[in-house]
Order: sequence, then C-alpha cells, then structure tokens
Amino acid sequence: DCHHNGYFSHNCIHAEDAAVQCLAPTTNYLHPVRLLINNSISQYEGRVEILYNGTWGSVCDDSWGYSDAQVVCRMLGFENAIQAFGYSEFGKAKGKIWLDEVQCVGTETELGDCIHLAWGTHDCQHYEDAGVSCTNYVQTEYPVRLRGGSNAAEGRVEVEYNGVWGTVCDDFWDIHDATVVCHQLGYRVATRVSSNGEFESGDSSQPIWLDDVECTGEESFISDCSSGGWGTHDCSHYEDAGVVCEGLDLVIRLVNGSNPLEGNVEVMYNGTWGTICDDYWDILD
Repeated sequence: DCHHNGYFSHNCIHAEDAAVQCLAPTTNYLHPVRLLINNSISQYEGRVEILYNGTWGSVCDDSWGYSDAQVVCRMLGFENAIQAFGYSEFGKAKGKIWLDEVQCVGTETELGDCIHLAWGTHDCQHYEDAGVSCTNYVQTEYPVRLRGGSNAAEGRVEVEYNGVWGTVCDDFWDIHDATVVCHQLGYRVATRVSSNGEFESGDSSQPIWLDDVECTGEESFISDCSSGGWGTHDCSHYEDAGVVCEGLDLVIRLVNGSNPLEGNVEVMYNGTWGTICDDYWDILD
C-alpha cells in the first residue's frame, strides 16, 4: 500500500537491497510457534515449529488435523486455517521433534495446551513433519478452498458442504463467480477464471456440489449466489471450475540475517521472490 514506482520499475542494483531488523513481538505464549518453508521463515503457510526449552522443534503429523491447524493459525494472528498438512509438505526440519499425537479441540489458546504425548516423546521421523496454511478470511458455514494450483492464490474451487469437500461445475462460471470466491478467501480481486478441469480434476470420489452458479460479484460467499442447488448437476469432474486470485497481503520474508528477526527484505510477486531497493528506505518502511 506504500507509495512506490511500481513493480520492476527501478534504477538499482542488488548492492542497494533494503533490509530491516525487527523486535520480536510481545506474546504471552509459553511455547510460541513459527512457520517455515524448507529453512526460510514463512508468513501464512509452512512447516509448524514450536519453541520448547529455548529450542525450536517440529510437530509430527500423527493425528494432525484441521483443529490443530486452527490453534496454530490463531497463535500467529490469523483468523482461520485453510488446511492441515502432513508428510513434510513444506520441507523436512532438522533437530528436535517436540510434539506427537497432537489432538486439539480448536479452541485452545496455544498448541501446547492441546492433548499430546510428553514433550520430545514420539515415534516419528522428519518426513512426517506437520504443516498448516492460514488465512484471514472469516469462516463460513460453507468454506471454500483452492486445490491443484502452483500457489495458494489459484486452483480448482472446492466448497465444503455437510462436512465433505466437493467441486464446482464450470457451467455459467465467469469472473463474477470467481470474484466472490477470491473475496471469500481474503483476496482483493479475481484475475482469471478457469474451466475444463485446468487445475487437475477433482477426485472421482468427490461430489460435485454446485452447478450453474451465477453470482453478481457482490455476494459475500459463493453459497449466497444463485445455483442449481447442492448436489444437483449434469457435470463430470473434467468440468471443474477454478480461479486465479490476486491481492492478498503481500508475502514478505527476511533472508541472510543472523536470526529470523533481521535480513534483506524480499517480496513475493506473481510467484517470484524479489528484493526492494533502498532508495528512500527508512524506519517507517
């Protein structure tokens, strides 16, 4: 949101890359958590690590689920979790595995409050490291998610109904429908619609929940749009609808610092990490 010359418009070289040093936020958590993709700190999704006795360690994916992810995401300041991951989706950790058999209700204040085996007690290896994806969109009765894309902002649209995730048929699917989905997920705009199962077709066992969706673009949730009704369709999964969204709060990371609170600033744009030039860079930035 800050004033700048626009993406890729600069007269700089990498010797002018901007950097910051941050103060750790004050929290009352006995055992803080963080997210990493491979070995880099991540903002909204990644491998879950928890601090215990001054050492960071990972969490095993045994019994890991959505309620556990909810607790982690809320600890990090997000409204909700999108998904819980297992099998080291975001890379394998090194060192300690602090928690195993985590079973949260979802309302706990922090992850350490959930049922789990004793700290450091597990039967896991790091290929079982647990992860999460978080979001700031408000959970609804019929949440949506994106699957099969190259990043979190694009993919096949899936909606949860009666506790089961299913797809949306692309009949009448257009930018107005995509806009509602993107807004529901916390993005500012939809940049493209997808049809004909572009982002991988849904699993053959998945239901197709919605067909003939016709949104005005002003609805808060896709379930508010006109459709043929839940489970009523004349489609196959090769007609699964998708979207490409843009405008979620920029994902930022710090690299090459001596700790997670300092380093060169990099910004993700269109799936690529890039630096910021230090012209006019100051403490306000």
